Amino acid sequence: LGNGRVGYFPEPELVVGSIDFLHLGTGDEHSCGARASGETYCWGSNVNGQLGDGTASESNEPSLVAGSIQAVGLAIGQNHSCVMDASGAAYCFGDNDQGQLGDGFTSDRTTPGAVVGLDDVQQISAGGRHSCSVLSDHTVRCWGDNQEGQLGDGTNVSSSTPVQVAQITNAAAVVAGDAHSCAVLTDQTVMCWGKNDAGQLGCGACGSSVTPQPVVDASSIVELAAGWHHTCGRTAGGAVTCWGYNSHGELGDGTTASSPVPTFVQGVSSAVAISAGKAHSCAVLSGGGLLCWGDNTYGQLGDGTTTSSALPVTPLGF
Repeated sequence: LGNGRVGYFPEPELVVGSIDFLHLGTGDEHSCGARASGETYCWGSNVNGQLGDGTASESNEPSLVAGSIQAVGLAIGQNHSCVMDASGAAYCFGDNDQGQLGDGFTSDRTTPGAVVGLDDVQQISAGGRHSCSVLSDHTVRCWGDNQEGQLGDGTNVSSSTPVQVAQITNAAAVVAGDAHSCAVLTDQTVMCWGKNDAGQLGCGACGSSVTPQPVVDASSIVELAAGWHHTCGRTAGGAVTCWGYNSHGELGDGTTASSPVPTFVQGVSSAVAISAGKAHSCAVLSGGGLLCWGDNTYGQLGDGTTTSSALPVTPLGF
């Protein structure tokens, strides 16, 4: 949480240093933020070097990422982190056992290393043990673990360098979950690929897939968020729809029944941004409000309790 302490906190806590972050991202047990100036800070677990500060020592407050990369975007995976700069280059650090850093190797890095062969990255995302990016030509590249087909190249072969996702030539953005990936296209439809044990691909009766599959009835989608086994989309009108695993209520539809097709989050009609954690989800509203739903075992909904909720609740102070 970066608040200078260790423990569980069911209410929002200030990150130490009052740093003016422009971008934020969270992984399994670490978080990172990038300032408008391009400096990146990370905090939390660092056993694989995912804080990027040149050490393997955890930090309970923001630690400056090594090097002089001027980040304009970042992506935080389970135990690895990636940033991109204004030139379109991507750099990753941390856990690399499946090649999720994209540097051509499978050894961990405690400082940023360039992703091989990418110089026109427009957007980047990091999942469990894989990473993906959208290039300027609207194609998608992914790298890392591919045991469930989450790289989308038609194989189950993991890769320590980027491979092209099949069939997609009009991607607007990509997100990576634990072992699945999804892309929102320029026509505001969605395609997903990888593991589908809980319906996280949103393709109805289809099974896991090594190539992209269309999400059922997904239209007017302008933003995506991927949790470990669920996915959410924000529509142009401000509604939020989610699909996949739902035992903690992470789909926000008032039930705990998983769904292989999109289901609308109840009570959300003016969302301007969305995010998904391991088994919970949140939406920023147009007036600056915030709603969260799903797993709350560790207080991640921020409502002062540790009670999970299948309906959106308001974090204290928002």
